[in-house]
Amino acid sequence: MRQMDDGFSIEDWGMDGVPPIDGDPFELARSSCLQAVQLARDVSFDEDALERFAAQLDVVTVRDVMKGHMGENCGIVAGDFRDAANFALSFGLLQFGHGFRYELHRLCGRGASKTIALGVGNLSAGGGLSAVRLRDITTAEIRQVFQLPSDDALNDLVMQLHTVLQQAGTVLQTLGMDDFDAFCRQIRKNHEATHHPAAALVRELANRFPAFNDQG
Repeated sequence: MRQMDDGFSIEDWGMDGVPPIDGDPFELARSSCLQAVQLARDVSFDEDALERFAAQLDVVTVRDVMKGHMGENCGIVAGDFRDAANFALSFGLLQFGHGFRYELHRLCGRGASKTIALGVGNLSAGGGLSAVRLRDITTAEIRQVFQLPSDDALNDLVMQLHTVLQQAGTVLQTLGMDDFDAFCRQIRKNHEATHHPAAALVRELANRFPAFNDQG
């Protein structure tokens, strides 16, 4: 299943050199973080400062964060699990725009996360987040739904958004899935997901979708 229906292949997307995730992805993340802490020369953790910061947190505010305006995508309220799954995974898939933060603030008056939330919300409201919709989206539509001006400084971002959305839609269709919700439901049927559903989903997302696999 390495060759896609429309001529694209996994190799075209740079996945041929990325080893599949084997084991619990959360354990792998913890071990890589520990290794980074041990090897880091330019940064370090100030345990005392962390303790002071934690002690000053307003626990009530933190617990109620989803009820208010804090956060950049908290205003997106899904009507059911399907909407929630499709929005959350599409939103997470596109969290690579931080490199364009300066240009987005200068040209759009908002940062990367708000831009992604806006675009995914508009896509969801304007026809849904089906595999076909993601596969067939054009760069002109991306500029429209993400409200990106026609400026050369954002051309690379538009092309990246287009590539990743097209990849996602193509992979979903190749797997016989109508959308990310269908993908989630299929993974939930796996034996491993009975006991470790989050780990099973994370691993399958990383192994199937290039933009979700950030092994370096």
